[in-house]
Amino acid sequence: MKRRKTRSRRRRKNKFWKKTFVTGALLGGGIYFVQKTLEETSSSGQQTVIMDITDAAGKFTSQVNKGFEEIQIKDDTPLIDLSRTNSANILLTNLKSGDVLAEKNSNVQLYPASLTKIMTALVAIEMVDDLDKEVVMIPDYFEGLFEQEASVAGFLEDELLSFRDLLYGAILPSGADACLAIAYSLAGSEAEYVSLMNQKAVELGLSKTHFSNVTGLHDPQNYSSAEDLTSLLKYALDNPDFYQVFTTVEYSTEPTNFHADGVQMFNSIFRHGEEYPKFSDFVIGAKTGFTEEAGLCLATLAEINGESYILITAGAGAQENGPDYVEILDPLHVADATMIYSQVEKIHERSKINVNE
Repeated sequence: MKRRKTRSRRRRKNKFWKKTFVTGALLGGGIYFVQKTLEETSSSGQQTVIMDITDAAGKFTSQVNKGFEEIQIKDDTPLIDLSRTNSANILLTNLKSGDVLAEKNSNVQLYPASLTKIMTALVAIEMVDDLDKEVVMIPDYFEGLFEQEASVAGFLEDELLSFRDLLYGAILPSGADACLAIAYSLAGSEAEYVSLMNQKAVELGLSKTHFSNVTGLHDPQNYSSAEDLTSLLKYALDNPDFYQVFTTVEYSTEPTNFHADGVQMFNSIFRHGEEYPKFSDFVIGAKTGFTEEAGLCLATLAEINGESYILITAGAGAQENGPDYVEILDPLHVADATMIYSQVEKIHERSKINVNE
């Protein structure tokens, strides 16, 4: 990559001087300008210029020696454009390094909707020694779900299932019935289980998070932030059982006393693969969420050129974002994720070009 030289003129010995300058750099087809201060010490005959320049490959550091000049270029500014996104809250991070690539209102309180079920599943995994232990689905696990139009996994009263089945039911089809079965079976009530979820939130330092239920059904006291949800998901993915559930697209239980072929479950977010094929190319795991107040929410794990990324988006089409709210038909959260991850892919591609040059 070519860089422009900076010019200087010598002054009297032992005289220090500063000059403000503007350097233009042609990078990745775009021109970026950075204004910095240049300091020269004529007694040494050398000058050092530190310039922050937005490079098309993202974070980029190199050093070039040019005679009396030593130029160091650093950049800590990500190149992800969020100006056309639909989501009110966004946070994109590198899973391994934790580096933030893009953010939008990431520390602002939001309603997580069914992203709440990430914590519901995590607490269960950490509590249960044997995930194949069986649970009977009693009527209490279904109470009020139809009236609240909650999503369900498709289990039936008196059906015999394993905790593993319940975990897949909570994450893939976002089943509220699975979540209530987990809560009652492990803590005796939803309220007691929610207390365990909040204890875990405190343990993880999720200062903007509080849960009031296990399902994510709207409640003003059930809230979080994109930053907290990122921390939660990053922690959860370190658990191999959670990782397995989160990155599964399709799952079938063993035959049950009501389903001879088992209960079939799918992660519905991947049905948008035909409309957004790039989404399925990038994303290997996902959890969706939606209420009128929360809008469309999405937590995803993606792999791009050997790097893993976590993206949290929330608030797309939320009712309180404007008076013209209508029922969401377009997958705005999928569109946002596809747009953002596509930009990450381009950054990787440009980085390879720069290295080859």
